[in-house]
Amino acid sequence: MDPVTVVQLADAVKGLLHLSGQVVSRLYNYAQRVRKAPSEVEKLQRELVAFSNVLHSLNISLPHCGNLSIGSLLQEDFLKDTRQLFEKIENKIQLSKTFNKKRLKWPMTKNEVERYLTELERRKSTFSLVLNFAHWWKHR
Repeated sequence: MDPVTVVQLADAVKGLLHLSGQVVSRLYNYAQRVRKAPSEVEKLQRELVAFSNVLHSLNISLPHCGNLSIGSLLQEDFLKDTRQLFEKIENKIQLSKTFNKKRLKWPMTKNEVERYLTELERRKSTFSLVLNFAHWWKHR
């Protein structure tokens, strides 16, 4: 596990921000196309929007952090695993090309959604910590 530099983090945050936007968009499209979409769709969407907001703030702050040392806060594996989590959620909710409203079912169980929500919250908290550290660094 290698420590992450500010440049690596900035690149990773941009990629995660783009990917989280795609997932939120897919969730929104799912909810719009399916009548009586389960409440889990909205919960997952809210958590991803909150995560995206943290990533957006971090994306704005990082260019002003210069030689900030964040290696002790984040490891490359954490960034890679976060990307994989977003991709896993996105792959679960992709609508097929042969979309049929009557046959489409929410592809996750409540327990699965709760696990995703817990993991998203944990990772969002870590990025929030980095964001707080970056704000402190910028204004010290």
